[in-house]
Amino acid sequence: MAAVGLLAYGVAHGDDPAPPERHVPTAPVTYAVEGSGKAHLTYLGNGEKGTATVLPNAELPWTASVDVPLSEEATLTVVLPADGTSATCTLTVAGEHRQRATATGPHGRATCAAELPRPAHEGARK
Repeated sequence: MAAVGLLAYGVAHGDDPAPPERHVPTAPVTYAVEGSGKAHLTYLGNGEKGTATVLPNAELPWTASVDVPLSEEATLTVVLPADGTSATCTLTVAGEHRQRATATGPHGRATCAAELPRPAHEGARK
């Protein structure tokens, strides 16, 4: 019971304050890969740091919608397996088509990438 009292005291008096939430401006990004079979996909995903997500055996067709930090570049890389024929990636930012690329043949590669809009406060700086 004493531990509960100490915990309540600490919370009420701010002994262990939670760090303030940091808002990172993002843009909605949709990645898509058309094709059949499987492919190795790497794309920039959610999070303050825009960490990469790797899908080593993604079943095609495939799509993902994520929010990407404005400080990052939206990127999707497709690598076909040894028996790969073709796959086409597309990238859309805030509903606007930005890029399309096609990978063909064994171990074929394609990358779709787009710069994201700058945060509003960066445009005001001189």
